[in-house]
Amino acid sequence: MSKVRIALLDEIARRGVDNDYSAVHRADKYLNITRDTGEFLFLFVQATGALRVLEFGTSNGFSTSWLALALPDDGRIVTVDNRLVRHDEAKENFCSLGISDKIDMVHQDFADYLKCSEDYFDLIFLDGDRSLYLSVVDDLLRRLPPGGVIICDNAVSHEA
Repeated sequence: MSKVRIALLDEIARRGVDNDYSAVHRADKYLNITRDTGEFLFLFVQATGALRVLEFGTSNGFSTSWLALALPDDGRIVTVDNRLVRHDEAKENFCSLGISDKIDMVHQDFADYLKCSEDYFDLIFLDGDRSLYLSVVDDLLRRLPPGGVIICDNAVSHEA
């Protein structure tokens, strides 16, 4: 990965940390993954050869960016979030990193998306409201082909 892209990712991460430090309400926080989690996702996508990725929880696009950067040229990521508050910021981050063409941003309730979608994904990354995870597990499993993987971030950390 180029030094320019790493610098851009570091800047996106710094803005997230600064925001979360000053935000009073949980709903105003970005709650981004850490850089080492981003690096893990990057390596995992490459190691598995994933081509289609589904992400729940876009925020400002930090984790989406790590996932998209790992995908081959013909790879796609669908990132779903029902909040528009950081949509434009995420879109700008994707443009800055030169990865917009790999990303479909969906503004919809994640459970509704899963019920309506006919798409299959090699990897599903859950990084949203974890209280929803178990209620959508059957729909998640229907979206995975044999060998597909679900990764849950913060499944047992942070108070809900």
